[in-house]
Amino acid sequence: MSTNKNRRNRKDWRLIRWKIWYRLTLPFDLIAKFLSRVLNIYRIAFLMTIIATGLWYFNDISIEALIPNIITDLLGIALAVFIVDAMYRLRSDAERKKVLISQLGSKNNAVATSALHELDAQGWLSDGSLQNAFLTSCNLDGNKLSGGDLRRAHLSFSSLQNTSWFETDLRGAFLDHANLTNATLSIHATGPHFAEADLTDATLFRTNLSLAAVRHEQLCRVKTLWGTTMPEGKLYDGRYNLKDDVENFLKHTLPPYVPEKWASYYGVSLSQYLEGQEWANKHLNQVRQ
Repeated sequence: MSTNKNRRNRKDWRLIRWKIWYRLTLPFDLIAKFLSRVLNIYRIAFLMTIIATGLWYFNDISIEALIPNIITDLLGIALAVFIVDAMYRLRSDAERKKVLISQLGSKNNAVATSALHELDAQGWLSDGSLQNAFLTSCNLDGNKLSGGDLRRAHLSFSSLQNTSWFETDLRGAFLDHANLTNATLSIHATGPHFAEADLTDATLFRTNLSLAAVRHEQLCRVKTLWGTTMPEGKLYDGRYNLKDDVENFLKHTLPPYVPEKWASYYGVSLSQYLEGQEWANKHLNQVRQ
């Protein structure tokens, strides 16, 4: 047990050192890339000047006639270099983004965490790059995905314990069989306001929400919660009367639709189901507003 703890501590320390090093060296890396591009332009300009000087010296061309041609050529070359460089950077960024998104879906927490931090640093966490991303079975335990745009992302079977999702857009995301134990999906901000994830039309089928910070106002807008373990540790009892859950029940159950059948469908006791419906009669219309 002690050996596993020491290994975990060493792993956490390596990750912390990597984060510090990445943050410290990122500005210098950007400056180096900029200077490299500028120096390329100066190299070309210097080469053109040498060629022009040779033409003037050996062909007896007047300097007055040569200078306009040099300036025109240099401007043309500079423009071409900038266009080619921009296209190269776009292609390079696209390839890098693809690799990082692939790494984000890793089952190795250190790999996924490293990719997440770089995606965030590049602004790709929130610009829509992760919409529809296939991140099934990823391990992002302990990370902050606040402000991310993960609409319709596939996070099924993922380990998302102790994660933070403030202002994260999870509309239409697939979170079935995901482990969101102790995750923070909502936090009280100023006054009556909350900073929280948008779970509209998200799929939470057999999801683990044990000890998760999430509000009724969020959960009543998801597609399904069938088989999900709620924050208090109990199975979802049907209190939100979610459309997909109700339609699936009606599709596979014959009338009469008595409370006992509903309780059996949700896998809870009759008293728990009735308690959930009593809550719905009192509060559901209010939380849906």
